[in-house]
Amino acid sequence: MNADGSEQKNLTKNPANDTRPCWAPDGKKIAFMSSRDGNWQIYVMNLDGSDQRNLTNSPDDEMSPSWSPFLPSEANEKQ
Repeated sequence: MNADGSEQKNLTKNPANDTRPCWAPDGKKIAFMSSRDGNWQIYVMNLDGSDQRNLTNSPDDEMSPSWSPFLPSEANEKQ
């Protein structure tokens, strides 16, 4: 999608409701919520829409995905 909102692209290609995208701090993944399994669950995918995976798989609704802050410099210090 362009900055002005034009040329939007459907990344999930799923007939269910997929909504509330949340970009990972490192910019490599997108978390989103979907009703494709009958109730709201949290999924994650690559930026191009590939490798969509259900993270929650709960009988209850799971909503509003978010990411914890990740600072690459901290991860490197722990190795």
